[in-house]
Amino acid sequence: MDTRSKIYPFTLVFIQYDQEIVVDTFFEDYHSFSQQFDQPTVSIKENVFTSLRFQCLHPQARLYMDGLESIPSTFIEEDEKGQPCILSSEENVPLFQNDYYPLIPGDYRIKIIVEDQWYYTSFRVVPKHLNEDQLFVMKEEVDEFIRGLAMDLIRKNLTPDAKMLSKSLPPKLMMQFIVMKERFPAVMAALTDLYGKVNHRTKKEYPLVNISKAKVIDDVTIRYRLQHPEDREYLKTPVRKIDYDLAENRWIKKIIKFIVDITNELVDAIEQYRGNVIGEISKLSRFDKQPNTRIMIKEKEKLLDILSEYLEIAQQMRTGLQMIQSAPWFLEISNMPVTDIPHVLIYDFRYYTLYQFYRALQEEENIQLTLDQQLYLQWKRTDKLYEMWSFLHILKMLKDQLDFTPKAGWIYDMNYSGELFVVPDIPDGTTIRLEKNNIQLYLKYDSVIPLESKHTKMANEPIYMTLSHNRPDGRLDIYKDHIYMGTLLLEFKYRTKLWQPSLVSSYDRTKVMNQLIAYGNGCRSLFIMGEEKGKLFHEFGFNPVHEVWAFYPRKEEEITTKIQSYPDHRLKVVNMSPAHDGNHVLQALNDVIEKVANRSGF
Repeated sequence: MDTRSKIYPFTLVFIQYDQEIVVDTFFEDYHSFSQQFDQPTVSIKENVFTSLRFQCLHPQARLYMDGLESIPSTFIEEDEKGQPCILSSEENVPLFQNDYYPLIPGDYRIKIIVEDQWYYTSFRVVPKHLNEDQLFVMKEEVDEFIRGLAMDLIRKNLTPDAKMLSKSLPPKLMMQFIVMKERFPAVMAALTDLYGKVNHRTKKEYPLVNISKAKVIDDVTIRYRLQHPEDREYLKTPVRKIDYDLAENRWIKKIIKFIVDITNELVDAIEQYRGNVIGEISKLSRFDKQPNTRIMIKEKEKLLDILSEYLEIAQQMRTGLQMIQSAPWFLEISNMPVTDIPHVLIYDFRYYTLYQFYRALQEEENIQLTLDQQLYLQWKRTDKLYEMWSFLHILKMLKDQLDFTPKAGWIYDMNYSGELFVVPDIPDGTTIRLEKNNIQLYLKYDSVIPLESKHTKMANEPIYMTLSHNRPDGRLDIYKDHIYMGTLLLEFKYRTKLWQPSLVSSYDRTKVMNQLIAYGNGCRSLFIMGEEKGKLFHEFGFNPVHEVWAFYPRKEEEITTKIQSYPDHRLKVVNMSPAHDGNHVLQALNDVIEKVANRSGF
């Protein structure tokens, strides 16, 4: 039970900004804790220097916490089972350093054992510069955009089996089935686990029972007696009942019904198609002495094998769905409409597996598609996620709204083999070439700018840096008729106060300000407007960087000015936030490309 007033044999404190955040709410029963897991009483901010102090009078006391495996072993012990834990100490254990931070925004469990007694609690890590909805949108958009890019390529390179099936099955159904085949093991594992361990909570109900059978009374019972003194035979007595009608379970019921409909449709379509193929084989068998006919029969038999395999998977999925629908709790869940996405649907892996499956079926994703593990590793910190989201957001604007066609680089250089398609990480130095009419763009991610002119070349490395900062998060080199015209440098900063005008003329400039000033003033090129003009302009110290854009996110209520310009340093400070209108970025991006590409002289 939750016992705030109880004095525990230990203390647990988080330290942020030199302030101590005391954890004083614990559960001694795991079932009670699990019902309140997503309602933590303590919140800490991400990307802030954070420590934890655990002290206990009992030397064998241990603390377990989600994420401890990512903290350097200097601060962590292992129990007899090899599980990472923290022992009692007067020293603070650092949870955040510049080179590691195991806690992305979300809810986390803590378990403490003291003399065979377990204590449970949870805490929440909240985003620093975004709200939780914006963070969710950012993750979803990164996932959806990368998968969308992959699907564009995959659709051009379907496997022979898929191509064979796609000729007779409806395209939408075909794509949904391929999603089902890909995710079948994970979905079945989630369904099996939910069958016996679905989320629930305990609530009290007060039926009228005969006074002789009223074993428990409470305030409600007494109040009923006082309000109804005439009723001498019956009392309202508390009865604890398990309640399964939670928001996340309503979602699961909706998802299961949706999947059932698709699965039934798939089974019917495949069985019908299979029957047609059997009939075609039967007709062809009468002419099996002809070589061409034998080849056709073999092709049909191969298709029949494929259909039989697919049918078995669909029927197994239907069996799993029937199993979950027979669970005792399933009928107790109401059919109330669900719109808002509950927290548990994202952070409980079982629920999230089904939710992702549901989304994939709705969006007609196809083929066996997975993201490179490195992409997920970059989600450990929101600053890296914002950097990736911003780069992909710019790419999406160029591709989908400004009508530039990607021609080469990154995923556009890949071929689909027909089995497992791994969407790659975006490695440092990635260059994507895009074209529209006679304009060519080279969009670079985390690319090093050479420090000497001898390492430059017209084709895709036209600039060099004369100052110390030479690794912008993003860069857009603009060409016209394959002649270099200028560059837009991009920085994606998950922080506040990128530029402080009061410090520009002082020695107290921040590191970020010095970095942005270097980008705006330190670049040179031998190739601006072509090699002949480029040498002339280089001699006069011309700067090929048209502007530097420093992007930053904000919670919607904090957004005031979308773009701030500082012409002295060729700088624009630009707000670009998830779940917020980005038309100002789109318009400015289009203007820069047109202005740079169409310059006729200086």
